[in-house]
Amino acid sequence: MKRAILPILTLALGIGIGVMAGGSRLGRSMADGRTGSTGGPEQHTTRDLASRGSVALLDDFLDARSPADLTAEEALRLLLPWLARDPLDESYKNTLEGLKANNQFKLLMDSLPLPVMEQLLDLARKRGLPLENTRDIFAAWAVRDWDKAMAWTGSIREKYYLRSAAIALLAESDPDRAEVFYQEMLIKNPVDNDEDIVARLSKHHARQGQAAFFAFLDTLPEISDAAPYRLALDNLPAADVPAFLDKLLERQAEGEWVPINGLVGDLANKHPEQFKQWADKLPPEARNRVKVTAALNLNYRGREADSRELLWECLADMAG
Repeated sequence: MKRAILPILTLALGIGIGVMAGGSRLGRSMADGRTGSTGGPEQHTTRDLASRGSVALLDDFLDARSPADLTAEEALRLLLPWLARDPLDESYKNTLEGLKANNQFKLLMDSLPLPVMEQLLDLARKRGLPLENTRDIFAAWAVRDWDKAMAWTGSIREKYYLRSAAIALLAESDPDRAEVFYQEMLIKNPVDNDEDIVARLSKHHARQGQAAFFAFLDTLPEISDAAPYRLALDNLPAADVPAFLDKLLERQAEGEWVPINGLVGDLANKHPEQFKQWADKLPPEARNRVKVTAALNLNYRGREADSRELLWECLADMAG
């Protein structure tokens, strides 16, 4: 058992010390409406904007007019710069002006009368605006009047794309209901997992514990992306983290793909004491393997001293 891991450990320690001596070249982070229970339209056309401190922002956008007084044509003129933007350009997330425009769009989507939202969507599509942008109108409308929005999609070619956007948005406010709709969509249209939906539902279930997270994961088509696991690790109750990692090792032993290396590194980076407590309870070979993995990961993140400490721990463990 010790012979099996010794070459790996020796190589890892050599790499770690070599990089530390010359200055780490790897010190970078790893990439890694509302609706009623019946699905009918909401009873009010506006949210309590005052509670979110957003009245001034929306008033400025509308020049103090009420959203209830806008026509679809007027709303389109106001939103045209936002809806016509390059959907691949996300630089707006890094500018105050871009974030302001995004928030104003969301506030207006929360506040327009439902018939105007439907007309706005039709106008935007006829104008040939990017689908990646106009889908956000559909999603906001669907969250407020689910049944009518779903019926509107009818047999249009992009209906599953639009419905996915609506489910992802609904998952922010009503994840349980969003999950029901997502499972229904997967049955009718077996496709790959939708990253946005799975990410939001993963966070929701992880907050309920590792058992709930894995139960949700088992209802999905095969997962080959580390994101749901990383989100789970970030949102699990602290007491559930050891059981979560144990479950990952169990699934890995059964031949299932799990991103164990990256997750071990995440835990060692963010919660080093919790990582050591969990690792020290493993059998010797498994313990040293996860510590070597974590050490290399920490070195990759620029944590050379912590990486070296873990590697020496492994050597001392084997010597004992």
